[in-house]
Amino acid sequence: MNQGGINRCHITQDAESTDAANKRNMGIATTLIAITLLAGNGYFAKGLVADTLTLTLLRSVIAAISILLFVWLTGQKIRLDNRRDYTICYVAGLLLGVHWLCFFYSMRVSTVALGMTTLYTYPIITLWLEAFILKKKVHTRDWINTLIVVIGVVLIGMPEAMGINDESFLSKETTTNNLLGIGLGLISALCFAARNILQQQFLSTYTPHKTIFYQVMIISCLMLLFFGVEISQNLSLNLAKQEGLKWILLGVFFTALPHSLMASGIKNIGAKSVSIIGCLQPVIGAFIAFLIFNELSSNIVVIGCVVIMTGAVLEIYYQGKLNQGK
Repeated sequence: MNQGGINRCHITQDAESTDAANKRNMGIATTLIAITLLAGNGYFAKGLVADTLTLTLLRSVIAAISILLFVWLTGQKIRLDNRRDYTICYVAGLLLGVHWLCFFYSMRVSTVALGMTTLYTYPIITLWLEAFILKKKVHTRDWINTLIVVIGVVLIGMPEAMGINDESFLSKETTTNNLLGIGLGLISALCFAARNILQQQFLSTYTPHKTIFYQVMIISCLMLLFFGVEISQNLSLNLAKQEGLKWILLGVFFTALPHSLMASGIKNIGAKSVSIIGCLQPVIGAFIAFLIFNELSSNIVVIGCVVIMTGAVLEIYYQGKLNQGK
């Protein structure tokens, strides 16, 4: 090969390397923005009068309408390539819907901090699913990172496990069932992990908002089919006047936008990396809970948050080493 050919080859490789680095950086950035927005869901779970079923339907419908308007205004097409992808989107939507319902119920029967913490065991579940179902090779650093996250979750949940009345973490209300909150949070985590893997394996060729559109559409249809009568009894004009703006915020800025951003992150850095970095969300959520609900964190909970943050930072550091061509 002559010198000109070698130079062109090097230029092509450099361009591909730069493009891959840009995608990884974009994946990290979109994931961080997404989890910051999703952390605001704790406010809506505790702060709104509307019940969980109504909120799930409203956020789905509003999210679908907002994405459809965005697609129309930008001149894009919303159609997918084949029937298989529609089916996968519908399954992913079902998983996402169960995730939402269990997540909201978990925080309502316990506390925001407990609900967020049990949900964010999903990085470990994601790793297990990739290793044992998809037969992906799991590196030692991945197990170390997930172990760090597990330790952080255990530390935050230790007051419940030891029977310590940590009033900052467990609900003070006698009607609250904190163990039920943990169980619902774990179901939510499993569904979220499975949905993210489906997104990565089968839907990464599409722009993220397209697949999210069909997922929230199937959630809306299922909610209307199974809970439409109950939801219609809970909705009223006065309630819409009181909370309508918050519903729009929930559907657009805390549903459509963050889930599209997270789908973009999954596309660029993978479900495993997104899940590990996403563990920062309970830390952000606990901070929001402190600001809004005055749910203070004890020393052991703070230590758990720091441990979780360590796992997320290590994953971001690893992505940075990939950019440097380690």
